[in-house]
Amino acid sequence: MKTRFVGFALLCLLSSLSLNTPVTAAPVRVSGVVFEETNNHPAPNAVVELLRARDGQSSPIAKTRADAIGRFSFAPQNVAAREILVVRTNWTGYTYVAPAFDSTGELAKQTNVKIDPAKVRLSVYQTTTEIVPISFMAHHLAIESKASGLKCVERIIVENPTKKTFLGLGTRRATVLLQLPPNAKNVKLDPTITDAKIEKRGDKNSGDYAVIKPIPPTAYESRSLIIVNYDMDWPSTLPWKRTLNFSHKVQYPTKFFFVARNADEKRLEVTAPLLSAPQEAPLAINGAMETRTVNAIGRPMGGEAVLKPGDDLKIQISSPVNPLFWGFLGFMILFSLAVPAALLRRSIPGKTATSKIEEPPMSGSVYPRTLASVTEMTNATVAEDDGPINFSSETSGLIESIAKLDEEFDKGELAHVEYSRRRQKLKSQV
Repeated sequence: MKTRFVGFALLCLLSSLSLNTPVTAAPVRVSGVVFEETNNHPAPNAVVELLRARDGQSSPIAKTRADAIGRFSFAPQNVAAREILVVRTNWTGYTYVAPAFDSTGELAKQTNVKIDPAKVRLSVYQTTTEIVPISFMAHHLAIESKASGLKCVERIIVENPTKKTFLGLGTRRATVLLQLPPNAKNVKLDPTITDAKIEKRGDKNSGDYAVIKPIPPTAYESRSLIIVNYDMDWPSTLPWKRTLNFSHKVQYPTKFFFVARNADEKRLEVTAPLLSAPQEAPLAINGAMETRTVNAIGRPMGGEAVLKPGDDLKIQISSPVNPLFWGFLGFMILFSLAVPAALLRRSIPGKTATSKIEEPPMSGSVYPRTLASVTEMTNATVAEDDGPINFSSETSGLIESIAKLDEEFDKGELAHVEYSRRRQKLKSQV
């Protein structure tokens, strides 16, 4: 029986199961064969373990060794009503898993495979440390705004078209090379990826990284999933140049590539000439369906590669500055120009302002306001008439009264109306 197995679906079910359910009436006996698919023959003498879920964790409950033609069998096991049994073995450096019993029937629906505990086929493959022509079935870049820039997540499903598990190249066993933006910060694998590591490669200012993770054949159908998290900060040089460059050269044939952002983050603009127009689409993100705006190229789940090695994938993410910023900036510019102009105007010399209230013009002769001024005027008159003029004692007294009245007004001891009335009266008497 063909028992292709989707690993991620099995793990999802294992993580959700618990033993707090009743036990089935009849014990379950698991038996089958370990078969090496690379060379199309049974795998002799393989060590096989039987596991089941316990409170969200899988744990081994029995172990046996296959015979010379790969056959194995376990003693009957009591199984809870919502429990899954799994068999696994390590063959030439990589661990392979296959479902053995599913009391819920959910796993069979997800993998489209009939599971018979009496006819388990545990597929294994030869391994290789030579390069294989891997490709990306899907490459997904998700962006989300944060205080200083963007939170970025790249999810990649890797395909291995050969019948050998690729263990990696060199002493560090790198299997997948990634080119992230050079200014990416806090680069790390997602915590859900427990069987891999990521390392910086090349110059410290480059975005070259290597993933160390065995890639089994696509025929095994255990998803080779890579999830990388990192942060990007907006440029700090000019506030209106809020653009980040995600452009890079494609390194592996890619069947489906897309950039996604939250649907409510409409200020984030995706510029990518090769991509389609934005479209609303629900996506499975971290185990939940979320509404995202997607720019995509290619078709999901198959088809020919739409991106080839060496292609320039030009992607820019920008966030235009709020229009209120430009209004505020214009106000600040006008304000910064107006203040120096006002200060400069005040510093230009001109007529000295006086605090004295000017006397309104009056009919007839207007006499000077001080005795000294009156004397000067009198002397000028005498000079014109070529004869001395002598003031009477009464006239001199009136002039002194005017001078005293002026002094009182200058000191603020008299109101303007009273001052004008009394001065006019004295002048008329003079």
